[in-house]
Amino acid sequence: PELLVGSFRCLKCGLVAPDVPQQYHLTRPALCRNPRCQNRASSEFQLEISGGGDNDDLTGSGKGGGSEFVDWQRLRVQENADEIPPGSMPRTIDVVVRNEMVERAKAGDRVVLTGSLVVVPDGSAL
Repeated sequence: PELLVGSFRCLKCGLVAPDVPQQYHLTRPALCRNPRCQNRASSEFQLEISGGGDNDDLTGSGKGGGSEFVDWQRLRVQENADEIPPGSMPRTIDVVVRNEMVERAKAGDRVVLTGSLVVVPDGSAL
């Protein structure tokens, strides 16, 4: 699963930082919102997996549930060999599908894709 929005608990004071948007890698809060804590170490925040059902006074405003995950799948799409000039190599592109589109296509299927082209940095280079 892919983490879309994360809720993180400060390990120093217990305050939950809800609805932290995620972009291609795990993004923790930069600092704790508790004015008495002021924790600035991103390693001191723990991802809250559940919906946060505990009735703790340290959970902030009480809104914005737990973390939100979605299914995803990477497809490698290749040009049809029948549609390229002889001697040419077919071009490929990686496509990421989410939610209900996961496991809809299998190897060898012809597909028509509509979406947005996004350049994603190589994770190993970060």
